Amino acid sequence: MSHSPHHKSLLWLCIFLLGCLLSRCQTPNAPTEQLSRPTQHRNNSFYYWQSVWKLSDESRRYLVSQNVEHLYLKLFDVAWNPEQQQAIPMAPLIVQDTVPQQWHVIPTIFITNEAIEQTLEADIPLLAQKISQKIQTMVQTNAWKVAQWQFDCDWTNRTQTRYFSLLQHIRQNITSIDTTLRLSATIRLHQVKYVQETGIPPVERGMLMVYNTDDVQNLQTENAILRYKTVQRYTSKLAQYPLPLDVALPIFSWAVMFRNGGFRQIIGQITLNDLTQQTEIFHRIGKNRFKVQKNAQWKGVYLLQNDHIRLDQSTTSEVLQTAYHIATYNRADSLTVALFHFAPDVIQQFGQDNIAAIWQTWKTQ
Repeated sequence: MSHSPHHKSLLWLCIFLLGCLLSRCQTPNAPTEQLSRPTQHRNNSFYYWQSVWKLSDESRRYLVSQNVEHLYLKLFDVAWNPEQQQAIPMAPLIVQDTVPQQWHVIPTIFITNEAIEQTLEADIPLLAQKISQKIQTMVQTNAWKVAQWQFDCDWTNRTQTRYFSLLQHIRQNITSIDTTLRLSATIRLHQVKYVQETGIPPVERGMLMVYNTDDVQNLQTENAILRYKTVQRYTSKLAQYPLPLDVALPIFSWAVMFRNGGFRQIIGQITLNDLTQQTEIFHRIGKNRFKVQKNAQWKGVYLLQNDHIRLDQSTTSEVLQTAYHIATYNRADSLTVALFHFAPDVIQQFGQDNIAAIWQTWKTQ
């Protein structure tokens, strides 16, 4: 049977439209990277950021089932004490449980910028000694298997010199303890993109913190925890970064409270259900936006009528897209992929299958 030109045109139009529809129906999480991912040795890991170390039998079984053998335990903070007029270790981890012998503990220390900025250069060696002694005491007391110490500080141009000096003095201290111990430091995305300006910390490894990507205090921010589009803008030089990089990705959520258009505070570990189920307090005004309808006490925070709440979440689609992107550009032969952070309610909220999918993004040897 012959077809007229008009019928042929309709046929090609239908084929074209079908192709467009099929292309739009692809999984929204499908990565668009053109580079191939390298094959790497991967360690599954979590950050443990709670104030008390204690694991249920169920949590232990879960960690074992996921081949988690590396845990980044936050041991304490280093902050400025205005009464003593010095930076000191504070809020130490309360240890109420053992760590299985086969697990590697990475003592992790959070250091505020204020602590570094307020400390005189002449006092840096003493601060390094206090930190080193505190870590070593906790490690020995609990008989942890330790091969690395990690320091978490979002240093700035004002604090770079003294922070790097602190790390160098800690390095000198631990050399006398154990010559095999290694230091690592957290690296933010802007410190990768602007490496010439921000400098490279004097450590053996970096931990790329791929979260808190957008301005949490800006009311117009869509999601401060993680936006894939933001990550893309900062990773063009990732493969050239001088330190081997491990990767930390988020699985947590929080609520951000605004009053009269201004940032007020972060309310930690809040879920969508926490907000949608409190209909007498919150009125939903957008995808992740809520308006407070009356004065109320909620999650230990006093809310006023007309306060604005933005829910920031680590969505599965954003995390998986980001993981694939980072896996493509981070060419380290061996790396740890750590999720922030471990807590039973966080695991339940994000989903065990989704967590496994993040780790499986990396092609393993």
